[in-house]
Amino acid sequence: MSFQFTKKDDFEHLDPAIKALVPKIITNRINEFDQAMASFKTHDFEQICSYCHKVEGVAVCYGLYQLDEIIRYIHQLAKAQNSGELDAVVSILKAYFDSKK
Repeated sequence: MSFQFTKKDDFEHLDPAIKALVPKIITNRINEFDQAMASFKTHDFEQICSYCHKVEGVAVCYGLYQLDEIIRYIHQLAKAQNSGELDAVVSILKAYFDSKK
């Protein structure tokens, strides 16, 4: 497995109004992940790409740089249909979300 985070999440520089929304945004991303788990388990690459596309559009806006990093990596793996590495990286994404609960 070659994925490693290179950035940290950064909420310090967010506008206060946006910063107030971060907990709800994280909860929504966790719920989407839980719903997408079936796609990850069956290696439904099309659905995984769709899930990643939705998350990529939101993560950076809310200072979730690590989420953006890992989702972009998962998206690349799904496009390449690399199921072997995908399973390992999804466990890192799950651990990331578990740390945000």
